[in-house]
Amino acid sequence: MEKIGTNGRTGMSSHIQTQAREWLFRLNEGPFDEATKKEFQVWLRAAPAHEHAFRKSFSAWEMLGGTDAAVDQVQRLLDGVPEPAPKGGPLAWWQNPYRAGGAVAAALGIAWGISFWMSSPAPVSLTSAVGEVHRHVLEDGTVVTLGPMSEMQVKLTAQGREVILQRGRVFFDVAHDEARPFTVRAGDTEVRVLGTAFDMRRGQSTVRIAVSKGRVEVADLPPEQGRPDDEVRVLTGGEQVVAGRGGSLSDTKEADLAMTTGWITGHLVYDTAPLAEIVADLNAFRQEKIVVIDPELNELSITAAFSVDQAEQVLLAIAESHEIRMTRSGDRTRLTR
Repeated sequence: MEKIGTNGRTGMSSHIQTQAREWLFRLNEGPFDEATKKEFQVWLRAAPAHEHAFRKSFSAWEMLGGTDAAVDQVQRLLDGVPEPAPKGGPLAWWQNPYRAGGAVAAALGIAWGISFWMSSPAPVSLTSAVGEVHRHVLEDGTVVTLGPMSEMQVKLTAQGREVILQRGRVFFDVAHDEARPFTVRAGDTEVRVLGTAFDMRRGQSTVRIAVSKGRVEVADLPPEQGRPDDEVRVLTGGEQVVAGRGGSLSDTKEADLAMTTGWITGHLVYDTAPLAEIVADLNAFRQEKIVVIDPELNELSITAAFSVDQAEQVLLAIAESHEIRMTRSGDRTRLTR
């Protein structure tokens, strides 16, 4: 599914927009039973704003390439029309329980890996190439999902667990161990946890931390870096913070977990994000590279939700709505005014 916006937030509550996106993702992935259908109908009819937000997302998805079967299925749910009796033949898209991860990975050539790491007095380097998503299980039971074009170092000792995120993004599901604190550093930002699950994305100038469950402490680097350690944020499940250059921290905000963790299953979700962030993510997932020629385009505010294998459709929609020229040469797509 996809949802494209061009000018950021509307008057709708961002919470309702988030719910609408999550429902469209859920219905798009399938399969969904009668209980799910009933739950969706209850949410949809609870308030006019719910139906308005969902229909807006649904219309964009239909325009940008939802299959006829998929569009018909969701349209029936919207209208409350019973489904026709199933016929023989191959499984429809919503009946395939392996579609979500497998189809996207197959279409993109994404490499999924799993490995196990033991304690080591020296740091161990974990890396991923373009289109690769690797799952690592550490000696302490912590599960690390490393996104594409990412790099990090892990050091496990009897006294503590230390990670340095050098580039890219990673999702941590940290095993609880009070005797060995778990810390992650990315530039001027440090995250300290005991046991939790959170996403961390290091971009060119910012680091974003979003907590799925548990509790983490986010701080700038200690005083030895020449700056007092007076900026600290404590995040719990469903909260996020963004660190800028020099470790300055934003206010704590509500996290859209579909937005911060969707990449794990090949879904990218953005809410008024700069075009530069979307381009960087797509370049990490795809061999074909996008090059922004005019620097001012990097700051365009984009709201979108799509599967990575639908990137071309999304790029075309963004280019058309913002009067951007797209030219291709070999394996590169250039964006200019």
